[in-house]
Amino acid sequence: MRYFLDNNFSPAYVQMLAAMEVDLIHLCQHFVDRAVKDIVWMPEVARLGWVAITQDRGIERRPHEAQVRRQSKLRMIYFPRAFMKMAKWDQAAFLVRKWPEIEVVAPTMQEGQGLLLPLRGRWKKV
Repeated sequence: MRYFLDNNFSPAYVQMLAAMEVDLIHLCQHFVDRAVKDIVWMPEVARLGWVAITQDRGIERRPHEAQVRRQSKLRMIYFPRAFMKMAKWDQAAFLVRKWPEIEVVAPTMQEGQGLLLPLRGRWKKV
């Protein structure tokens, strides 16, 4: 399964996880314009069958973007807000610690489903 990291993650995390044989691509590796709009990249990522990973939960609060995500049937994993506030080493440790969970949950996601990865506890539907 291939994963797609939104632009709100450092591209360095792709290299880190690729070293652990994770099939992962960053937005800037697939799109020339790093400022590509969510409504542009989401249908493309869905068409390719990738699972998108983002920190931008605002996608669900912006009606047009939420509609594009659902209509394109994009599977999306949202990272918790606290992740954004972590130092880079804590973010890296969180990614490594949580990635096995992501690899278990992602293949079970329905088309168009959004899930929130918790800091602790249960995953939540978005």
